[in-house]
Amino acid sequence: GSNQGSLYQNIATSLSLLPSSTIKLLRTSHLRLTSPMYVTDQPQFLNGAVEIETTLSPRELLWELKRVEKEMGRNVNTESEDYVKFGPR
Repeated sequence: GSNQGSLYQNIATSLSLLPSSTIKLLRTSHLRLTSPMYVTDQPQFLNGAVEIETTLSPRELLWELKRVEKEMGRNVNTESEDYVKFGPR
């Protein structure tokens, strides 16, 4: 999901950053605008889901997804003082 900048473009770019050698995109859902949860003083999110096939372990997949988030500009450093767990992305 995304709630900053060009929402549709952010999602498309994020999907294109997944390594095709280890993550195969099978299907995508429709995208929906949703209200933020927990940290509610931020814009709505454009959210969706994907079905993938991967050779990665669950931990390796998480690392790849965090790498994409970081490359897209999200602060993924949980030790940082400006980190917001349910914040903008």
